[in-house]
Amino acid sequence: PQDAYEKAQARFWAKVIDDKCIPALFKAIVSHGEKQAVAEAHETLQFLENELKVKGSKYFGGENINLVDISA
Repeated sequence: PQDAYEKAQARFWAKVIDDKCIPALFKAIVSHGEKQAVAEAHETLQFLENELKVKGSKYFGGENINLVDISA
């Protein structure tokens, strides 16, 4: 994004995905379906989905795919 605020938002969400979502998904896969790990992964993905619902858009970048969507 060109706008500084939108750029900061994109960096924030990319970091959330890298630091929270990816490790939770990896843990769920490696644990072979352990309920706690799967629940944690579901919770982190639900957090992202809720953010998209609040924004009312299809992608984090609005109607266009951006860095956050690619990292997710």
